[in-house]
Amino acid sequence: MLCHHAAAAAVAGTGVFKIKDNPTHHYLAREGKGERVDLITLDQLVENVSRVSLVKVDVQGGEAGVLGGAKDLLNRREAAWLIEIMSPKHTYAADVELIASTVEVFFDGFMDTRAPLPKVRCASEFRDYLGSLDRKFTDFALIP
Repeated sequence: MLCHHAAAAAVAGTGVFKIKDNPTHHYLAREGKGERVDLITLDQLVENVSRVSLVKVDVQGGEAGVLGGAKDLLNRREAAWLIEIMSPKHTYAADVELIASTVEVFFDGFMDTRAPLPKVRCASEFRDYLGSLDRKFTDFALIP
């Protein structure tokens, strides 16, 4: 295992990690007060890794940025992803579009692991499913 003092983002650079009283509400921003942190794309992070089997993402609304920096990794179509995603009612429309189109293009199926009766669904159903969420967020398993 390798640890990096960095945050995953769409592009490399620097950002600010905003620390909140509740540790589940920390988030990444481009500017403001907080802890300065290097930004790195997932593609940069795994460029010398021969195989990636699983990617876990829980970034408090920064999902589109993480996915945006993982095009090469996504093109490999080898890793399952566990990703917490905010509902469309609680995030930017452009981010929702990027997330939905990424799932449709790079994955065969998905499962809402917080659903009362989780089941694997076809990736082509993801956009409609995401739009129907009545929760603030949920966790998805994305299947290549």
